[in-house]
Amino acid sequence: DLTRQGRSVLKVSGNATFDSATQDADLRVNVQTALTRLLGKPDSDATNDAINLSAHVTNKQNKITLAGQLALSPTARATNDLDIDGNVDLTLAGAITGNFKLTAAALDVTSYYDLFTAAKPGATNVAPAKTTATTSANPDEEPAAVKLPLKNFVIDLNIGHLFLREVDIANWQTTVLLDGGHVLVKPCQLTLNDAPGKATVDLDLSVPGYKYDVAFNANAIPLTPLVDSFAPDRKGQIAGTTSANAQIKGAGITGTNLQKNLAAQFDFATTNMNLSVANVRSPVINGIINVIIGIPDLIKNPAAAIGGWFGGSHNSGWADQLTAAPIDTIALNTVAGGGQVQLTQAEVRSSAFQVIATGNIILQPVLTNSTMLIPVQILLSRSLGDQIGLVNSDTPTNAQYV
Repeated sequence: DLTRQGRSVLKVSGNATFDSATQDADLRVNVQTALTRLLGKPDSDATNDAINLSAHVTNKQNKITLAGQLALSPTARATNDLDIDGNVDLTLAGAITGNFKLTAAALDVTSYYDLFTAAKPGATNVAPAKTTATTSANPDEEPAAVKLPLKNFVIDLNIGHLFLREVDIANWQTTVLLDGGHVLVKPCQLTLNDAPGKATVDLDLSVPGYKYDVAFNANAIPLTPLVDSFAPDRKGQIAGTTSANAQIKGAGITGTNLQKNLAAQFDFATTNMNLSVANVRSPVINGIINVIIGIPDLIKNPAAAIGGWFGGSHNSGWADQLTAAPIDTIALNTVAGGGQVQLTQAEVRSSAFQVIATGNIILQPVLTNSTMLIPVQILLSRSLGDQIGLVNSDTPTNAQYV
C-alpha cells in the first residue's frame, strides 16, 4: 500500500500457490491506483481517476489461462469495464499458441486523457530536446526479416463504444492474427461519430524489407468533433467532413524496391470546411494564396509583385475579396506504380479561387533524388477574373471560374 500525504496512491493485494510436483501455479491479484495522486496532481484535476485491475491466472503444465477485468471509474457515458479472457500454450518452444479477447460495452477515457495532456499547475512550457537525425549505414539495405515465436495466436477486440472528449467510436471490432512472420489484421471496422470506417492489414515480415498489403476506407467523417477534441485552440474554425480511401501493396521500403514493387491508390477529400483563409496553417496553401493575392501587381509590375510574394504589400481591396471567401474543399488523388507516383489531381477551392495541381514524381533508387514535375493551375472567380481582364466574349456565360 503506497501512500502519499496520508492517502492511498497504489494498492496491490493477492495470493499465489505453486505445486512443485505438477509445476502448476495459481495467481490471484488485485491492483488499485488513483492517478491524480500518483501523478502528483490535486484531486480537483479529475473526478474519474481510478484504475482497478483484478485477474485470475492459472498455469497447468505450461498452459496458462487468464480471466480478468480492468475497471476504470464509471462516467455518465460508460460503465468503464474491460473484460480480458485468454489462454496461452507454451508447450512448444518457438510456437506459442493462444487467444485473447478484450470486450467492453462502453469505455470513456476522457478524464484519463486529460490527466496526461493537461499541464501541471505552475508548469512552464519547455522546449523539446533537440534530436540528431541518424541515417542507416546502407540506405539501400532492407530491414532484416522478423519471425515471431507465435503460431496461430489470435487477439480479438470488441468494444461497443469508446468515448474520448467529443469523439465516439462505436461497434469497434478487430481481429489480429500473429503466425510466425505473418501479421493479419482482419476485420477492423468501426464507426467514428456515426461515420463508417474499415481497414485490413496483411504483413509478411519473414522476408527482408517485408511484404505489405494495406487497405482502408473512411466515409464522411465529421471534422468538428476531432478538431474540438484534439485541437481545442482551433475550435469553431473547421467544419465539414473527410473521406479517405487507400490501397497500398508492395515489397520492400528502399527506393529500388519501391520503384519495382509499389502499387498504390490514395483518395482524400474534405468538403464543406468553411475554413477562413486567415486560419490556414499550411505553408503550401498560404504560399499559393500569397501568389494569388499578388496577381494584379504581377500584371502591372512583375518585379515588384515577386518581391511582394516575399513580404511586400498588395492591393488591399483585391486581397480582402480573396480572403473573405472561406476555403470549402481540399482534395487529393494519387496513383503509384511503374516506378512513379502520379498526382492525378490536388485541389484547394473557395468561391473566390480554385487551385489545381497535377503531375508526377519519378522514383529513384535514392529516394531523395526522385524528380518532381507538378504544374499548378490557378483559376479565379468570374468577378475577380473580370477585374484583371480575364473575362472576354469567349468566356462561357456560366463559367464559375476563369
